[in-house]
Amino acid sequence: MMINKIRRLPKPVQRLLMQASCIGHTFSLELLALTASCHPDDLETQLAVAMDEGFIVPHGSSDSASDEMPAVFKFLHDRVHQAVYSFVEKEQKKQLHYEISTLMLKTLSAEELDEHIFDVTNQLNLGKEFMTAAQEKERLAELNLRACRKAKANTAYETALKYVSNSIQALQQDSWNGQYELSFAVYLELAELEYLCGHFEEAKRSFQLILQQAKTKLEKAEVYNLMIVLYTNLGLHEQAMQIGLEGLRLFGVPLHAKARKSALLMELVKSKVQMIGRHPDELASCRR
Repeated sequence: MMINKIRRLPKPVQRLLMQASCIGHTFSLELLALTASCHPDDLETQLAVAMDEGFIVPHGSSDSASDEMPAVFKFLHDRVHQAVYSFVEKEQKKQLHYEISTLMLKTLSAEELDEHIFDVTNQLNLGKEFMTAAQEKERLAELNLRACRKAKANTAYETALKYVSNSIQALQQDSWNGQYELSFAVYLELAELEYLCGHFEEAKRSFQLILQQAKTKLEKAEVYNLMIVLYTNLGLHEQAMQIGLEGLRLFGVPLHAKARKSALLMELVKSKVQMIGRHPDELASCRR
């Protein structure tokens, strides 16, 4: 019945609702107008028909007596949204998602982008096939990384893992040479999230890859530190200790798992002596 109801709508209203469905369940009049390449006032008649037919309603507080068009609309419910979205052809969906994401990136402020990072990144991911420029793909990788970190902060680890996986797909084939800093950050998030999601073997492989590619001892130490934290949080204290010892050997501290207190104190003194008069930046410049 819903499909037939959509088909009976005037073509311009159908087209507008399909564009709105690609924006999402909730959509602003401003973004819809940009997507439709027209002024918001030009959409008044079509939106009025869509509201009268029960497809969309104003979102949030609005004055029913006001003559002004609502700033934000939403589909009546998810089934209506999905029914309209199913009307859009597959390739057209990808193109619309790409166009919508481009418009959002142009119009959102830095604060608004941070607030709507999931919406923008989801649009980009759905329209990524239309990205051809290397700069666009790098931006896609960066935004997915930001979305990943925000999802991880909310303990939505599986969602964060999906975002960081999309980020890796957007990197250059030889990213460790051409996009080193971004690659290091992305793969470090990947390894941590694989571990947090219980994909332990995958996490081990990712950690090993990062250690192989890391350029400085300080970066390797960051990897070892993260591995120690993860193992410790899981109660795997023996493995955490072994990782810690491996990391210390990287800096020339040959400790053993069953070292005596005297040996530990001697190595600590040696380390302190070697650091006298040295600036922390020297560590960062130490190559493997």
